[in-house]
Amino acid sequence: MRYLTILFLIILLFFVYNPGYGQGAPKPIVGVKGGINLANIGGDTDNSTKLAGHLGRYSEVFFDYFLML
Repeated sequence: MRYLTILFLIILLFFVYNPGYGQGAPKPIVGVKGGINLANIGGDTDNSTKLAGHLGRYSEVFFDYFLML
């Protein structure tokens, strides 16, 4: 199971890799990101793991390129 998880993460890296831009103006970057959280709080009464997920969006706009013109 561990090797399958590592293989999945390596394949995922090939899809999310974003190479840098050349000499031209940088283009805005927009994307989606998400993840999974596993929480375990130890105690005397409950020792179960809680699973939660999150999903969001992000954007990156380069204003400094236009200010240098």
